[in-house]
Amino acid sequence: MASMFVVLLFLSAAPLAKSGTSVTISDRGISDKDVTPALGRGYSIATGTILATCLDVGRVSESSFDYDYQYLEISSQTNTESELKTKFGVTAGVSFAGASIANNNAIKSKTEKIVQNIIARMLIDRYYNSVDEGSSTMNIHAKEILLKRDFVGFFQACGPTFFRSIRRSSELVLHFHYESDSDTSSTRFGIDAKAQLGAMGVGFFADSTTEKKTENFAFESTLIVHIKAFGMGNNLVSSGALIASKFEDAKGVLDTAYEAMVQPGSPGYVTSVEVVPWIKNVDFQLAMGANEKIELTACQDINGNNISCATGPLLIVHKRSRVLPAMLKQFNVLQNAEHVAKLDLILRKKMNFISTLEHCIGMLSQYSSHDLERYYVLDQNTGATTYYVESSATEDINSKDFQILRASRLLYLLSGQEGGQYLIERLIANVLAFIDHYFGPCTQEMGRDNKGVPGGKLMTTHWMNMDQCNDIGCTFPNSNIVTTNGITTCEMSTTIGSMSSEILVEKYCMPILWNFKPTNPYQTSIKEIMPKHLGADSVKLADDDRFD
Repeated sequence: MASMFVVLLFLSAAPLAKSGTSVTISDRGISDKDVTPALGRGYSIATGTILATCLDVGRVSESSFDYDYQYLEISSQTNTESELKTKFGVTAGVSFAGASIANNNAIKSKTEKIVQNIIARMLIDRYYNSVDEGSSTMNIHAKEILLKRDFVGFFQACGPTFFRSIRRSSELVLHFHYESDSDTSSTRFGIDAKAQLGAMGVGFFADSTTEKKTENFAFESTLIVHIKAFGMGNNLVSSGALIASKFEDAKGVLDTAYEAMVQPGSPGYVTSVEVVPWIKNVDFQLAMGANEKIELTACQDINGNNISCATGPLLIVHKRSRVLPAMLKQFNVLQNAEHVAKLDLILRKKMNFISTLEHCIGMLSQYSSHDLERYYVLDQNTGATTYYVESSATEDINSKDFQILRASRLLYLLSGQEGGQYLIERLIANVLAFIDHYFGPCTQEMGRDNKGVPGGKLMTTHWMNMDQCNDIGCTFPNSNIVTTNGITTCEMSTTIGSMSSEILVEKYCMPILWNFKPTNPYQTSIKEIMPKHLGADSVKLADDDRFD
């Protein structure tokens, strides 16, 4: 257990140790379009969870930006992905360009023509958009929680850290795909294109004579124009400024996009964030009382054993006192705050899963037993498979159930009656046991008064040194509460059977029902598919969409 403690300790501390007071994060979770990082909003490094905005942001530093314009010609014979990444780096626009080229090359005309692709990429990288903490204060509601000494409640709502600065980018990619009858015309078109889009960048285009020549070459070719913009403002959508029907329209597209990218308040997509622990914020320290002196006293008996200082003066031989170092307090607060965030996420996931399961069962229960036997449920992760062996109606969960599943079979498995209890009953019992055995005692212990400081346990003691918190098994998302010989512990679920309900819900909920024509009760070759989403009319797919 001691070695595990050391490993966990250093893994948790490493990210913030890199820069002392802050850490820069640039993973996919931050750039996910379904989440909204904002200055002053809470964040947990351990879980990647974005929480409430608990800092009222005052002044914000004026951002700077870098401008990058690149031009590249790619033939169908070259290694497109490698060439794009070498030239442009790895960005959202590069991913689009690679996919666009691959798609056009795949559907190119069957005649022997010269295939060329021209990529023009404009990128604005905006940074130094940072909170001025001197003019920013704690949110009044967040401060009230701190003043009540409910430190655990604060970290549940606001997270262990907050966003101090956000780096954003805006990007525009123009992809011109064309085919010509000869190397000569293809080369001449490329030369003219480079004259207009090459090294000069935005605002520098050839005169009308050159534009006419380019249009003539485009007339001889099969020109396809793809435009993709990332992180733009809404004004571009209404003005239609990113529409181009021919090569010469690129001038207006680039000019307008550039103006939109550099204007103040231009949004952009998030590429990285800087997060700072709340314990490093002066306003937070004052509200929490983190600067109060905490004195630690240790007592020993005649044999040198540590004993409680409340034992009595006759048994105490040595008594030593020292002031708890400020850095140790900050370390304990940050580590304990991340632990609270982790436990809170585990509990919320368990509760959300129960709600999703109830909803999924409710949707399936709307159908008659006849329809449930007739329809199958589409695997929403991988789509339909072309061949499978079906489980019998009451067979135990097995690998066959993770392909295509009959709706009645899914309802049977999700109901999960076992030992007189349904699956939902067992899951609710597990959540209550988790709260009763670990979540409740651990968070209560963290919030206890200590050394004369209200709520001071969170500052004086690391969670691994609290008896109510040091069961490592309870800190994993797939853990279950088990009692053996009167001893209750947390055990991780590691087998398919124990995690089957989670996998089934992830693959099949909310259910999309499909109608098949099986050849026999067990082996089924999919010949015709008719989608029937709940509440929607059946629609027969085209021949190309059938699975044979």
